[in-house]
Amino acid sequence: VLFVSHNITAVKALCNSGILLDKGTIQTAGKIESVVDTYLMKTNDELTSFVQIEKEAEGFHVHSISVSNNGGDGNFSIEEDLIISIKVSGKKDFDSININLFFNSLEETMIFETCSPAEKFEAGEYFYQCIVPGKSLNDNIYKIDLMVVELSQNILLFLKDVVSIKGVEEKRDGAWMGKFPGLVR
Repeated sequence: VLFVSHNITAVKALCNSGILLDKGTIQTAGKIESVVDTYLMKTNDELTSFVQIEKEAEGFHVHSISVSNNGGDGNFSIEEDLIISIKVSGKKDFDSININLFFNSLEETMIFETCSPAEKFEAGEYFYQCIVPGKSLNDNIYKIDLMVVELSQNILLFLKDVVSIKGVEEKRDGAWMGKFPGLVR
């Protein structure tokens, strides 16, 4: 039986051995714990605070996404506001554009979605900004998808896993140093 998934919990529960593929090439094969560890290390290597995207559709261009960097590259302090900036431009006017961000777990579970208001977009270059209040996210890795929608119904661009970031919690005062449960607080 072949089981294909990014859901680490399901993979560990259902499989004894595994294969990690990257663009159709086998990266590693063996006992499931070893394969999962390799996958998670690869994910940590993908953490970043800035991605040059340069994708265009129907005259609307997404140039880049940047994440407030409160620590090492791709890390953010869960105590502080997380600020995500998206640089876009348009060669023409659009009656209505909105930008959606989807926050996903490593297991590809969508945790939450947020979007800008649908607004008239005049030709030019702009920054959209999303602020996630501090103490909202937990100390996990989040993969973010970006979607650009025209007229609240036409998807111009859908960019999967455009950026991966990791919440970092500073050492807490007190005796209990366990991890808070969940993906959000």
